[in-house]
Amino acid sequence: MTGLILDAAKFTPYIGDDFTLTAQETVINAVLAKVVEYPASTAPGAARTAFSLFLCVQQNAFPDIQSGDYVIEHRSLDKIGLAYIERILSPQPGAIRLEVAFN
Repeated sequence: MTGLILDAAKFTPYIGDDFTLTAQETVINAVLAKVVEYPASTAPGAARTAFSLFLCVQQNAFPDIQSGDYVIEHRSLDKIGLAYIERILSPQPGAIRLEVAFN
């Protein structure tokens, strides 16, 4: 997505879809769970509203996922990244929650 400004609206149609996260030799399958905008965290005059992507991964499939830099892919989007993805607490047992913040 070179030259394009990523915003929450580009991702909301893909909630529930599969995404691939790649870091060196690691390939992780994740599902986009939600997209959240943060208007209060957006700098004045910014080209987009700050937002986060929340992805879910089955813990039994990828138990050792670590926070780090990943390329994000979806069949309908160009490659995105490297993007820093943070492993966060999951509200669901048996699932891993990941957050990608775009400020």
